[in-house]
Amino acid sequence: PGHPVPVFVKVAPDLDDAALDRLVGTCEDAGVAGFIATNTTLSREGLASADQVLASQDGGLSGAPLRARARAVVGRLAGATHLPVMGVGGIMTPADALALLDAGASLVQVFTGFVYHGPALVLGINHAAARRGTERA
Repeated sequence: PGHPVPVFVKVAPDLDDAALDRLVGTCEDAGVAGFIATNTTLSREGLASADQVLASQDGGLSGAPLRARARAVVGRLAGATHLPVMGVGGIMTPADALALLDAGASLVQVFTGFVYHGPALVLGINHAAARRGTERA
């Protein structure tokens, strides 16, 4: 009571750059605490022929097919705002998490990769981030 609840806006990867830029301005004006980029995608663009089963399914797609677009959206948002951006989407390996951090994410969130790889993925991400921090120091 008496303390504002921080609100993070979850951003769809299907928005184009102009829509992302408008969203940042609107959210900053509204006083949001940050962004979560990205949600699942409705797009099936760029799926390999082996992924046609995924392409025929309705609903949002997550996991590895979202990797490149999630990275692009994180980069766009991080370059357009001073607010923190949580990188989400396509994190199946520690390298994927580091790539989102490189794109400008302040932190990362793992869903699909955790389902497939379990807690070992989280441990691997933490170790990779710690090694990177040591190398840069």
